[in-house]
Amino acid sequence: MYILVNPYTPPPETVKLVTCTYQRPHSDVKLNNYVDAIIEYAIAVESYGQGNVDDVLYTENSPAANVLECSTSNIFGVWEKNGEFHIVTPPAEKTLQGITRDVLLNVLSKNLPANFIFAEKDIPLANLIEGTTEVLLTSSTGPRNVRSINDEQIGDGKVGPVTTAIIQALDDFQKQQCGLI
Repeated sequence: MYILVNPYTPPPETVKLVTCTYQRPHSDVKLNNYVDAIIEYAIAVESYGQGNVDDVLYTENSPAANVLECSTSNIFGVWEKNGEFHIVTPPAEKTLQGITRDVLLNVLSKNLPANFIFAEKDIPLANLIEGTTEVLLTSSTGPRNVRSINDEQIGDGKVGPVTTAIIQALDDFQKQQCGLI
């Protein structure tokens, strides 16, 4: 038995995504088969260069190229309209229903400001790129803001107010569940 230990390196606040057409064969089942993700990531790095890709964003093979999820995380698009933040994620039947996704939709959404409106619906890739900010969720590294998709900057490329509020709400929820607050 080998145990490898490396110093902890916190994940970046913002990430760069590159799209690929792929849909999990069994999106309702968590499988530890990441071969497809590794191959797609290697193709993206070959196309965009080392250091220019943090993860791949899966899209449907359709004219709209609807966004699905990343290799190990769910994605939420955020659009601001008339003081409301519309936070949209792809439908559950098309993606792996991650733990953090479930917590955000079913627990945190009740504790976030009333102008945060959650929905599950198809998100065409072109519409996602026009969003004000995207929140990439993963249970192992927490919410992170998407800086760019296919080298197209999202919003100002920085962590936005919705991402900040979600990070704080998730942190508070985790502390509460552990009895720390």
